[in-house]
Amino acid sequence: MAEMGDIGEDFEQADAGSSTTYPKQCSALRKNGFVCIKGRPCKIVEMSTSKTGKHGHAKVGI
Repeated sequence: MAEMGDIGEDFEQADAGSSTTYPKQCSALRKNGFVCIKGRPCKIVEMSTSKTGKHGHAKVGI
């Protein structure tokens, strides 16, 4: 019979599969908040929103 120390277990991940980041609408972001852009954490110091164009979409500059 095998002892507990004899069994070699290999864990590929040690978390519950949840992410520390999550998607969020730009309208929900606020000044002095934080956002992850291209994998890098960034603090929002200034935001600007443009009017909707002829295709109905607005742009947000962070």
